[in-house]
Amino acid sequence: MPESVKKNLKQEVDRLQRELEATKAALADANAEIHLLEKGEGVYSEVAKLQKDLETTKNALENANAELHLLEKEVCLYTEINKSAGLDNLLDILGVQIKAIPEIDGYSIYLVDPEHTCLICEKIMLPEEFKGIEKTCLKYKYHLDNQDAIIIAYKNRQTLFVNSQNIDEFPEARTKYSRWKMHGVAYIPLMYGVSTPIGVLQIFSQTKEIDSATANLADGCSKFFCSQLKNSMRIAELETMEISLKSAQDEQKKFLEFIERGNNLTRVDEVYEHFTREMLVRYKFDLAGIVMRVGDNLVAQKNMVIDKRYDAILKEWDDYFKEVTFNITPYDGGTAAAFCQKTLLMFHDVMEILDLPMSDKDRLALKILRTPRTFILVPIIRNEDVVGVVWLVTLEDTLDVSDNDLAVIKLLGRFLGAIIENAETYQMVELQKNEIGDLNSCLEQKVSELHESLEDLKQTQNYLVQTEKMAALGGLVAGVSHEINTPVGVGVTTASYLKDKTEWIENLYEKGVITHKALKEYLKNAAESTEIILANMGRAAELINSFKQIAVDQSCDSLRVFKIHEYINEILMSISSKFKKTPYKIEVVCPEEFEINSFPGAISQILTNLLMNSLIHGFDGLDHGVINIKITKSDETALLSYEDTGHGITNENLTRIFDPFFTTKRGQGGSGLGLQIVYNLVTQTLCGKISCNSAPGEGVRFDLEFPIDLDKLDPITE
Repeated sequence: MPESVKKNLKQEVDRLQRELEATKAALADANAEIHLLEKGEGVYSEVAKLQKDLETTKNALENANAELHLLEKEVCLYTEINKSAGLDNLLDILGVQIKAIPEIDGYSIYLVDPEHTCLICEKIMLPEEFKGIEKTCLKYKYHLDNQDAIIIAYKNRQTLFVNSQNIDEFPEARTKYSRWKMHGVAYIPLMYGVSTPIGVLQIFSQTKEIDSATANLADGCSKFFCSQLKNSMRIAELETMEISLKSAQDEQKKFLEFIERGNNLTRVDEVYEHFTREMLVRYKFDLAGIVMRVGDNLVAQKNMVIDKRYDAILKEWDDYFKEVTFNITPYDGGTAAAFCQKTLLMFHDVMEILDLPMSDKDRLALKILRTPRTFILVPIIRNEDVVGVVWLVTLEDTLDVSDNDLAVIKLLGRFLGAIIENAETYQMVELQKNEIGDLNSCLEQKVSELHESLEDLKQTQNYLVQTEKMAALGGLVAGVSHEINTPVGVGVTTASYLKDKTEWIENLYEKGVITHKALKEYLKNAAESTEIILANMGRAAELINSFKQIAVDQSCDSLRVFKIHEYINEILMSISSKFKKTPYKIEVVCPEEFEINSFPGAISQILTNLLMNSLIHGFDGLDHGVINIKITKSDETALLSYEDTGHGITNENLTRIFDPFFTTKRGQGGSGLGLQIVYNLVTQTLCGKISCNSAPGEGVRFDLEFPIDLDKLDPITE
């Protein structure tokens, strides 16, 4: 009690004592005066007056004594509160005061937990017919995120009255209201100061509604305790922390050992055995069991006792749960309720609640256990989902389980979910290994067959590539032959003409009739014919030389230094017959003295394939088109850009143009190897890279990059 209150209370008691002494003195004087007056005559009226004053004084004295008695009781109560040794003792004292209020048939005291997440039942008194479940209700928690009546009273800091008129507004309270036969309930917030709630006092009557006067009386009584309750709650919290810290090291060591052993288990049945045995040994339970979700039911998987005295009970229990499963609904017994509510349920002494309503499955199961005492149901949680429930039961004596132990047991429920998952995964992996082992021989055979097929495919592909090259070379031969026919034909015709003129002049000479004019005409014709023959034979020789170089490069390419501009012109000359009668133009931009040390045959094959690709695919059906070939130099790299103004390539086909055997002219002479050969020549022979950009109707662009001097290329880097 605060010192100021004690001082005021003492002053009030002293004042009343002084008034009492003064009243007693006045009473004595009045009695003496009455005695004297009674001896006189004619003083009866004065005596009556004095008697009336005496009666008034007596009443005042009785009222003062009653007030003094109440103050003395308050002093005693304050003294008893201050002397209380702990939270439980303080709650017992408060309980006595609440119980003394006549209209109250039962009460519960809930205090907020240290983390301010829930209200915990710390004290409860129920009517005689419900005494058996008081221990079960102790430590029950109401989470502050619920909307139950008790939480509303706590958050609003106002007394909440519940009766038959408004009980339907509070679904969670309705079950308890009906089960405990309540007629009226009041939820009174316990306030530390004027603004800080520390809990809720629940009072109820089984015969009438709780009125404001009764609630105010209980509220006034509780106010004496709130300050000391707050201090005791803090002390209890510190004591709990101290105990927890002392046991944490040993518990951590045991827990880590348990986890290590559990993590090493590779079969689910081993996990069940390990976990149930640990629970029996560590926490002194007599029976432990594991129930897991199988489809839409909860099915018992493992039950264990280690005391041989309970072997018969275990057998009967196992037999029962071979036939009985639980539906996944909170109304199918305690196991199903713990599963559905994802909440640990603890019954401190089952023997005290055997006569209360429960499911038939639970009643028959408890009958098998003979004398079930403490019963805990722990949800098994895996990845925040409930997958089962652990049973922990004592069969002779109740077991006091601390909050710390309950917290560890809940944590072990989560750990059990994890190691079950690990064991299931390991078993699945082992099963898959066995299946893989069975398939290995078949796969090895298939791999061997595939290897042979791959070798055949490679040989076929190489053959097709070479065939494509030779086909290109054959086309080159045909084109060059066509080009050579013209100058050679002109040369032959001119030579024939010259021969005829020579025979004519020779005939004139032999006859001796040759004239100066005829000789002059012959010499003119001979000069002109010789010039025509030389020009056309020169053209033919140029074509033959170009063809010879290109053909040699394509058939047996070797690394050499050459001027790329000159070489491109030779390539264009060699395939000029393909473009001669078309409306398409080829433009080349390249420094004339630009020399590279590379494989000319590869470049010839690349450009030939690109040019033919534009002719066959890009310009198909177009009456005009332009091909731009541009060569530039960047440091030690040659950049070749090839563009045409043809149809372009769709996005779908653009990602596949370098794939072997991909062609849009299947059945029309296309082999699908042209661009694949280009890709291989650029990336492998020239040690470069190639990319393609295109869109329908916008032509196509190929960008090639390759080293200027392959002799300088680092083979390791490459």
